[in-house]
Amino acid sequence: MAAPTIRCLALIVLTIIVLWDSNIHEVYARKCQALDTSSFMSKCVHGKGGPEYIKPSNFCCLSVSNLTVPCICKGVSKELVNLYNMDDFTFVVNYCSGSLLKPGDKCGSYTIEK
Repeated sequence: MAAPTIRCLALIVLTIIVLWDSNIHEVYARKCQALDTSSFMSKCVHGKGGPEYIKPSNFCCLSVSNLTVPCICKGVSKELVNLYNMDDFTFVVNYCSGSLLKPGDKCGSYTIEK
């Protein structure tokens, strides 16, 4: 009698785990889509020749918090690399995410240097 109950309980637990995992991926996918890299760069990263290493605003940190490197870097195009200070980009992302980007990481068309 106990064996069917244990199997049923195991099936319920497995179903909950699968549903929970799919919901987590959906939330991250939505957050990743919500990040417009071009808009983020224009509001949070200084242009070439501008100041570096200024504490980012709360808006900037909220934009990158809890995102993954592929999500943050997906929209980094050659055009953005030419317009913006990428050391500042790295600083902002790392300041807000707890050092997510490491030297040598590939971020769109840019390789992290510092």
